[in-house]
Amino acid sequence: MTDQDSTPKSRRSRRWTRIVLFASLAVNLLVAGLVVGALLAGPHGRDRTALRGLGYAPFVNALPKQDRHALNHALERNEDSFRVNRAELKARFEELLAALRADPFDSNEVKRLFAEQRNRILERQRLGQDSLLERIIAMSPEERSAYADALDRNIKRRSHR
Repeated sequence: MTDQDSTPKSRRSRRWTRIVLFASLAVNLLVAGLVVGALLAGPHGRDRTALRGLGYAPFVNALPKQDRHALNHALERNEDSFRVNRAELKARFEELLAALRADPFDSNEVKRLFAEQRNRILERQRLGQDSLLERIIAMSPEERSAYADALDRNIKRRSHR
């Protein structure tokens, strides 16, 4: 009788062991994939600039590689301005959340906070535009023409998606 009682338990035990081993293998493969992906992407992954975050991806992608790097360095020099701006945006967002939750609701306060956020975003955009414009001004007429062609291709490719 003891043998009959232990057989179903051992089968259940083996089933759970298999499930746990399979789950462990899946998690290990996931972690290994993330590590390999990070290593293949390199230290910074794709070429990133603050302009891409501002919606300038087609403009940045159209630049030659050396200009993208130069632009990135120029933006790094302005990183303090971006960091301060980002911190101010976050603070205004927290104020906005509090104003939305307030009872009684003050629509004028929300309107004021929206205006402040818009101004911060426009300032951030202006910093990005100025950096991009500096790169464009430094181009020769031939480089500007090639840039315009690349930008045209980028925009057309995006509109087809």
